[in-house]
Amino acid sequence: NVTFYWACDVGRLPAPLHQPTLFLDGTGDGPVNHAACLSSVAPEYAPAGQSLIALNMVEVDWAAESMSSVSARMVVQMERWFGTGAMRGWRLLRTDRIVRALPRQHTADIHARPSTEIDDGMFVAGDHVTDGSIDGAVRSGTLASEAVLRWFNR
Repeated sequence: NVTFYWACDVGRLPAPLHQPTLFLDGTGDGPVNHAACLSSVAPEYAPAGQSLIALNMVEVDWAAESMSSVSARMVVQMERWFGTGAMRGWRLLRTDRIVRALPRQHTADIHARPSTEIDDGMFVAGDHVTDGSIDGAVRSGTLASEAVLRWFNR
């Protein structure tokens, strides 16, 4: 999971990004999974006249692809989403790479997830059991605790 934080003058921000909206890649054409202008949600995140944009990627094979090739693909994708020159004038502020931030969420992975009770009296919980999110982790903990109660009350 890699998040690129960009800054630009408010006047250089593509119109859709002025809205407090999370833009999702519904096609899987990547590399960007989702994008948002954080300062459109919370203006105090950027100095006056500036915008703060986050572009997040979840599946880049960094062993096979260079930062420059990923950046080039990112520009192409943002131009598909927001128009020609969408990233013109943007300045990269920071890149955060978090290894294993979330469990993979492909169809094959979903079918391979463990059940809550993996053996008699042995239970498992976590976002890898449900879906990779805070909600998934909480839901998994709830399901596991309910399974433990059923096991003790049998």
